[in-house]
Amino acid sequence: MFRSRLMLCLATLLLVCLQGFARADTCPAVELPTADEWKTLAGQARDRGLLWKISKGGHSSWLYGTMHLGKPEWVFPGPKLKSAFAASDTLVMEIDPSDEAQMKGMQDPATWGLAFSALPEPLQAQLLAELRRACLPEQLKDMMSAAMLSVTLTMLEARRIGLDATLGSEMMWLQQARQTGKPVMALESAREQFDLFERLPREDTLQMIQQSLALLDSKAVLTQTGRLAQSWASSNAADLAAYEQWCDCVKTAADREFMDRMGPQRNRKMAPKIDAAHSSGKRLFVAVGALHMVGKDGLPELLQKRGYTVERISFAP
Repeated sequence: MFRSRLMLCLATLLLVCLQGFARADTCPAVELPTADEWKTLAGQARDRGLLWKISKGGHSSWLYGTMHLGKPEWVFPGPKLKSAFAASDTLVMEIDPSDEAQMKGMQDPATWGLAFSALPEPLQAQLLAELRRACLPEQLKDMMSAAMLSVTLTMLEARRIGLDATLGSEMMWLQQARQTGKPVMALESAREQFDLFERLPREDTLQMIQQSLALLDSKAVLTQTGRLAQSWASSNAADLAAYEQWCDCVKTAADREFMDRMGPQRNRKMAPKIDAAHSSGKRLFVAVGALHMVGKDGLPELLQKRGYTVERISFAP
């Protein structure tokens, strides 16, 4: 029901929860390049993802569809992305992952929809087994909600196919903003994203956890995440727009309602905020998840309806 879309939405939040935990050499992990290899990758950087130029009121901003998981070779922006970012004066993200106060607030059990201790014993046993398989300490179960724990485990599974949240687009653009002194504007608060699942009914939360465990057991999460990552890396907007047709995650009316809340409803709140910031004279580089950019309810379409001239910027193969 909730699966990859929820996982991607919360990727940056999970980084905070996992900071400080060492991983053994035998644990699944993405091998990081050496200092010299990083320099080589920087020199070979090419553009990936989805980019649009939007113009209104005599100036332009940019919309960039990100991938919340990444590989070392994806860390550095290519020439067209560099040019767009240089022409902007403000980085806009879904949330500001550097806002530690917001992140720490989510570790308060009073804000959780369901704690690990409130789960049925069979689910507790399954989650503990997955924690051990992911080489995470068992005390993590007491440091985040049950829903967040299941999403964390699903997220970290992507390490087995070379994808890591610490190498996602958001981390790269945040670093670029720090280096250039650009301010960061958030379209949502961490609390708003957190509440997308913490305020779900108990039965829905239990179903989400059960489905996450089933995905981990069947390895289907690797197939889904791998296709999503490949579609993004090859700038395949059509395949991303068809996500709900191939993700095997929209089967019921409840699924469709949740996906609408995850995508179109949030987009309709983001679009006027982007419009207001652009109309104030700012030149924005809006970096949000690629699934927010595609389809009739995507941000490019919504902003075009608000009077913007929208131009897709193609990347070299």
